[in-house]
Amino acid sequence: MRLHKLLLSAFLSLVLAIPSVSAGVSYAAVADNADSLILQENTEAASIETYASTLRSYMKARNTSFTFSVPASVIKGQSDADELLKATFRETGDPSEGDYLRWSISNYNYTAPYDASKSSYNFKFNVSYYTTAEQENAVNSAVKDIISSLEVGNGSDYEVIYAVYDWLVKNVTYEQEDSGQLVFTAYGAAVQRRAVCQGYAVLMYRVLRELNIPCRVIPGTGNSENHAWNIASIDGKYYYLDSAWDSSAGAKSYYYLLRGTNDFDALSKENSHSRVWEHKKSLLYADYDDGTFNTRYPVQAKAYVYKPDTISYKTGDVNNDGTVDSSDASLILESYSKLSTFGWSGFTAKRTLAADVVNDGKIDSRDASVILSYYSYRATGGSDSITDYLKK
Repeated sequence: MRLHKLLLSAFLSLVLAIPSVSAGVSYAAVADNADSLILQENTEAASIETYASTLRSYMKARNTSFTFSVPASVIKGQSDADELLKATFRETGDPSEGDYLRWSISNYNYTAPYDASKSSYNFKFNVSYYTTAEQENAVNSAVKDIISSLEVGNGSDYEVIYAVYDWLVKNVTYEQEDSGQLVFTAYGAAVQRRAVCQGYAVLMYRVLRELNIPCRVIPGTGNSENHAWNIASIDGKYYYLDSAWDSSAGAKSYYYLLRGTNDFDALSKENSHSRVWEHKKSLLYADYDDGTFNTRYPVQAKAYVYKPDTISYKTGDVNNDGTVDSSDASLILESYSKLSTFGWSGFTAKRTLAADVVNDGKIDSRDASVILSYYSYRATGGSDSITDYLKK
């Protein structure tokens, strides 16, 4: 149940022409001409997010030493420099960013000396990762193979989550010995098939995000030791998942699949989870420590109860609200995008049948176009049902 204790050393050395200094941060001596430095009024400041994207790209490529410049119009003080790091690890929707990137870093440090000639700060990073670029390529390939093997097709959110969880429990061995840093990674879980809790959680995050299921890695303690697990969303509601503990338990049924805050440990009295996490404060963990995490990702009190899709969808009415309109077309286009990107639509078989208004055995932009045409027809006085409309 090990969660690696990251030893981070992030140091910032800035030469600023403004008196904005945070306590505890050491600044280099101010240059003689610093007070006379005046930024041009018409300088167009790029957003911090632009440079966070640059920083992410270096880290995703597993570059260990790199430099890039940020205009002084963007970095005006310590809070802006901190925001750059925070933004780097925010959730972006990219499966290889967010928590996946955050938990891939073992340590980092940087300096940012001021370049008066260019009115910019030269950020110089040194970063150590658990995996290499070559190993990440192997993870990319393994994740594609995993998704292909799941055959989740038109599965619901629950069916997709269950399939990924089941794969992890059955195909990854919980590593009991200290076997190096790869057991903390998706590489350990997906390629070597051996991992500790962090490796399980990171791979769960990666695969579910590839399948467009919102997911986060949750750090905490298990039986008073550092531990990691996940939360995942079904219909916008979050639930706990601990594939590592179910894998090590080897039970026929799952104790920790889609549980709530009040019953996460109800099926296994000898084990306990806690969100209380003793760790060194770091910008790497800012997303967990800013006080808003639980508000942004509220976990349900009780476990998810699976109910098979018993809804009888009518042709075109994929959201089952009694009308066929633009909202149905939007859902179809979203589903088509998922299918094109991830290989699954997110629709159950019944919803797929209702969405396939052109009756060609698939759902795509043609179905959405027909629904929008029908919606326009009804809006201008047409009275035919969509079934009759499609016959014309």
